[in-house]
Amino acid sequence: MNRIRSDASRSNYWVPILGSAIKILDVFYEAESDLTLHEISEKAKVGKTSAFRILYTLDKVGYVEKDPVSGKYRLGVGIVSAARKTLAGGSLVQIARPYLKKLRDEFGETTNLATLLKDDIVYLEIFESTHSFRMTDTVGSRVPWHSTALGKSIAAYLPEDRVKSLLKQSPMKRLTPNTITGLRDYLKALATVREQGYGVDCEESELGATCIAAPIFGAEDTVTGALSISGPSPRIQDKQNKIIQSLKSISTAISRSLSTEYAVVHRR
Repeated sequence: MNRIRSDASRSNYWVPILGSAIKILDVFYEAESDLTLHEISEKAKVGKTSAFRILYTLDKVGYVEKDPVSGKYRLGVGIVSAARKTLAGGSLVQIARPYLKKLRDEFGETTNLATLLKDDIVYLEIFESTHSFRMTDTVGSRVPWHSTALGKSIAAYLPEDRVKSLLKQSPMKRLTPNTITGLRDYLKALATVREQGYGVDCEESELGATCIAAPIFGAEDTVTGALSISGPSPRIQDKQNKIIQSLKSISTAISRSLSTEYAVVHRR
């Protein structure tokens, strides 16, 4: 992700230290694990001294965290909280949160809410399972299009040309032996999602983990996100039918609330 235009630094209004800070934050968005100062400096193309000062400041305001043992950095809860509020516009998270908690309590597994943000799918809310062995991710992180139930549940309701374009930007990496890596097979999987009304990731992203998701629609029946339940495969598959019924029912309720809210706002 490169948000900074190449000609930006030539402007009289350009603030170098702020530009460097944004470059560093972009490095975290792409990272799949905690990063050392050297890695951050190298990836962001920011000198070590400046990178250290920026990271120190971001740490103080809660936008990054430094692991006291490893000395490595990760995104902090401050920026995650800000992202949640900004991305959702408040409405989707507020409407979905009680349902997510209800699902988590009912099935004892991790529940997730994701939204479509331009060309990315981003986690907005996560209620973790109370089991010691559970599936979880990080609010604000991106969801793979091709291997996840959330990704397929959203992609299934987008124009096919857009899906093809998105997959060119985000190649279908093989994460497990079950991962779909071919366009034809992926499009077939999306057709199945539309037919059934839900998507499944059966150990496509991680061996031993299964996830089931259902799409959420906003104004004018446009897909805006999805919610899911994830956990160890034996536990999820044992109650799969009940999970599917609950997800479809709740996704319909959330979609109805979003559509009603949209209609009320646009009548004013």
